[in-house]
Amino acid sequence: HTAAFARRWLRAPAPQAGLSEGEKVMAGFSFGGAKAPKVIIGVDTVSQCVKVMRIPAGGTKEATVEYLPYQSRPMDREFFANFERLISDHLSAYPSTQSTAVYAVLPDSAVACDVITVPSVKKSRMQNALNVEIENQYKNHLDLSIRSYIAAANKQYTLYRLTMVRKELLSSFYKSLAACKLFAKETTYAANAAVDAVLALRPKNRMHSFIFVDIREKSTLFAFVNK
Repeated sequence: HTAAFARRWLRAPAPQAGLSEGEKVMAGFSFGGAKAPKVIIGVDTVSQCVKVMRIPAGGTKEATVEYLPYQSRPMDREFFANFERLISDHLSAYPSTQSTAVYAVLPDSAVACDVITVPSVKKSRMQNALNVEIENQYKNHLDLSIRSYIAAANKQYTLYRLTMVRKELLSSFYKSLAACKLFAKETTYAANAAVDAVLALRPKNRMHSFIFVDIREKSTLFAFVNK
């Protein structure tokens, strides 16, 4: 169903200038406090369900996942109303989770990826060149939360990879979490979260390029990872 490009690069680079501190999107999950319980909330637009994963202090072996189905179109006004209802109903059984940080996973369809090449010059000039290219190629760039990193470079050219998501969508997602007395500590997207899990379980894969295939009942996710 989905061919998504993901990579562990999403941990390091800082957001583009002008983005608010709340837009810490596309970051790979760096779970701080390994012994602290964690809650991960994701949206699966293929299976039409909200997934809530709970990792207790005991670790991932005791983790549980609950699937909360919805019937609306993905990521529209009706969806977010349903999302708030589903999460609120779910939290009623876990009062200790209220007013806490969660890890958020956006659907791959909500995220766009691209590459832009600029001449290899001083870092500040390259950033300016990248900004100009983004403005030229994306007329709606002011409506997008954009994160970039250098994927490859030589003496002549530098290749940037970009991940983008609509600010309006992010705002709606965060407002819905806030309505449930939650806030997103970190935000990523499904393919990147899957690859993070692979790298956590098999650290040796960090030194290799590979394709991760997640075969599900109604869909299959392909994540292409370059070292």
